[in-house]
Amino acid sequence: MKCQTCGQQIVNICLNCEGYLFGDEIEVRTSGAKVSALLEERQKLRDKYKKLSEIAYNLKIGIYITVSIGLALLGYVIQLKRKIDPPSPPPISITIPPNQHVIATEFSVEELWRDVNIRASIQCIDCADNSLALLLLNEDNYQRLLFRLDYQPRYEKFGIEEFVFDGILDRDRYYIVFYNTSISHPVSVNTRIDVQNK
Repeated sequence: MKCQTCGQQIVNICLNCEGYLFGDEIEVRTSGAKVSALLEERQKLRDKYKKLSEIAYNLKIGIYITVSIGLALLGYVIQLKRKIDPPSPPPISITIPPNQHVIATEFSVEELWRDVNIRASIQCIDCADNSLALLLLNEDNYQRLLFRLDYQPRYEKFGIEEFVFDGILDRDRYYIVFYNTSISHPVSVNTRIDVQNK
């Protein structure tokens, strides 16, 4: 069926004529100047409707984009906050008997190799010169230390206030060990150890 006003194919109402704008079909039965005024009015309404439709469509797209960007930025800020302020490890208080050791912490490297950053701040009030050693040992060398055999620490430092290791470790289980090298007196240690994978 064709529209009587514009001649386009329609089903029930013409989407280009008044029925689309006003909800029902309007039949114009006038002539002369009134018809041209009505046609101009209709064209103005049609143009206004198209502009409003475009504005509504652009607003929807703008809202979707704004919400998407906001969610992405929120996730990025949360991730960045976790990287900047990792949870600080709790302090550890240890008393080490003479010629003994204590495991301060242990961790595993699961990959073939991993870049690891270890930081430890140490307070030892009753330590004599170089009586406190901090060792970074893998599983094999830790077992050798237990049985009083020769061991090869991955990293070793004596008489320390701060321990820093920043390097690559192979796949293994690792131990950070405090060792009291004194043969006569125990030492008390307060420490905070932070191990981070890069």
